[in-house]
Amino acid sequence: SRVGVNASRIYDCSQYAVCVNACRDVRVVGCDITDNGDDDGSAFALFSAGSSDGFLVADCRIRGNATQLVLDSTFTKNTRFLSNLVESNLIMTSVFSLEQYAALADGCSFELNMFPDTVPFTWYLESGLCPAAPLEVPEGGEVSVRTADEFLAAIGSNRTIVIDTGLLDLSTASDYGVLGGEHYFWRDWYDGPELVIRDVQNLSIRAAADDPAACTVTAVPRYANVLAFLDCTGIRVSGLTAGHTEGQGACTGGVLMFENCSDIAVSGCRLYGCGILGIEASFCSGLKVTDCEIYDCSQGGVRLYETRGAALTDCDIHDVNGSALSVTECTDIFWNDIILSDGWYELENQIPVSVPAWW
Repeated sequence: SRVGVNASRIYDCSQYAVCVNACRDVRVVGCDITDNGDDDGSAFALFSAGSSDGFLVADCRIRGNATQLVLDSTFTKNTRFLSNLVESNLIMTSVFSLEQYAALADGCSFELNMFPDTVPFTWYLESGLCPAAPLEVPEGGEVSVRTADEFLAAIGSNRTIVIDTGLLDLSTASDYGVLGGEHYFWRDWYDGPELVIRDVQNLSIRAAADDPAACTVTAVPRYANVLAFLDCTGIRVSGLTAGHTEGQGACTGGVLMFENCSDIAVSGCRLYGCGILGIEASFCSGLKVTDCEIYDCSQGGVRLYETRGAALTDCDIHDVNGSALSVTECTDIFWNDIILSDGWYELENQIPVSVPAWW
């Protein structure tokens, strides 16, 4: 939030000049945007704002670029494109692409821009894709879901999402990796998008079945976490299985990731590889992990960084490479009744034993 890019030159970039996701109040003012993309318009958009609030491009000189779009604003409120000079660019698809919310363009000059002869020129492009409409759920109510689209539409505060299906494959969502909603977005990794649930309070996600093996949430990309939570409070995940592909493998994505969250409880879950970690928490507080099985992860079981107050109780971590637990710059971390200091731990008969960091 509150990021300013002023009087700078951005050039020779192949995809974007400025790309923001899940941000608030980003201002790009008085900049030179030049020579981005190449002759076939490989740049996607010079300016891209997704699932954000408050994106301003003003008094910029935008010259000599090759791009599909000048401005792509997707599920972003209060996008403004003001007093810019847009000159001598190759624009392959459209000047603006706006999804869900309008944008304000005013005081701009468009001169000597080129467009391919094979594509009709349009100022405004609508992608045609739209996420499922958000579900209205009474505060504290439950909503049952069976598909990825229903799951995404149900994401919000003060509710319980009950997954009533044997397999919830996030890659089957209609807006997979493209759009987003008020409380989620897709974060792009090397081999595919990661679902990030953001800015919700008091959200519970649980399986309808009593057996966690009867309900599995999966992610296809091996570099993406299965479920990531950002800036959330009061998160409950229980009674389900989540992971990538059964068996160990090389990747950098984990299973559950929490960033800048508080009051988190994960209980009765099975979290498996090939994800590198079962649970990762950074800049969090109040994490409780109870009666969970974490296995077949390629780098470890649980990794905590700058987290205050975490308790792991009656958990079974097995068949993980590296350390079962990693604790860095944390306070008040417990394994059952054992307090852990910063360091790396393996488990011997479910007792944490410190190991070298390279383990």
